[in-house]
Amino acid sequence: MKRRGITAVLLAVLLVGSLPAGVLAGEGGSWAQASNGGIIQPYWTYLQKYSNDFYIEPNGKALVEVIASARNCDEIRIEADLQQYAGGNWTSVKKWSKTSAGTSGGLSETWYVMSGYSYRMASSVKVYRSGVLVEQASYVSPTRLY
Repeated sequence: MKRRGITAVLLAVLLVGSLPAGVLAGEGGSWAQASNGGIIQPYWTYLQKYSNDFYIEPNGKALVEVIASARNCDEIRIEADLQQYAGGNWTSVKKWSKTSAGTSGGLSETWYVMSGYSYRMASSVKVYRSGVLVEQASYVSPTRLY
């Protein structure tokens, strides 16, 4: 009897392990399998695009850029936070936010930073439909040393 139970468990594990990730998440699930080698990435219901760019020019001018678009919404709110690493902690240097009516929005800002520190950009996008938050996402850039 024990042998039959162990065999059933092993068979179940093998069957579940052989299913594609998209089947496990279900249609419209919160995760989807990407077509780029099976990397698992978030699947959004409303967001269609959420791109982020952050770099620091040789003169210390940091560029923060966030672009987002969504479907079936009436407002997009983008927030960006330029952060500095000092004393073992990330602290905010400058924050920006922009709310756009419609299905797309963008934020592009610059700020001069001090040399000798590491910096990063953290952003978030919130999608609203009829005044109700229906979806949100966030991003943290790689660290840049200036």
